Amino acid sequence: LIYGGRTMTEKMKEIMGYLQECNNFFLATVEDGKPFVRPISVLCEHDNKIYFISCNHKLVYDQIKQNGNVEICGLNTHGSWIRINGKVAEDESREARIAIMDSDIDVISSVYSKEDDVMPAFYFETGTVMLCSAKGENKVIEL
Repeated sequence: LIYGGRTMTEKMKEIMGYLQECNNFFLATVEDGKPFVRPISVLCEHDNKIYFISCNHKLVYDQIKQNGNVEICGLNTHGSWIRINGKVAEDESREARIAIMDSDIDVISSVYSKEDDVMPAFYFETGTVMLCSAKGENKVIEL
């Protein structure tokens, strides 16, 4: 798989392959020391990092800026799930926004534009990916 003209690492290929099997994703942040969870629609790979978007007018943006420790969970159609836990940072580059928009143009373009300053991109600086099954067959991948 090649994205953005770069070759994806083997571990990123495995992670992205798993993410592509998921229908729903949820992002957990922290608010006043308590978990705060909401659905998100788009995750993508850019520069061998996992990216997602937010909106700088929403509470989620403020929560991430206050505490960059987040977790994303996705459930696939086979009854297994993925958890991505770690520290995220904002990427203010236009290239990151374009990569995210190009990953799911139908969903995102109905709300945002590539030129929007309201659509910040976040990526996992560090973290752990857990591929989990109901049978207890779990695999851990360090980002």
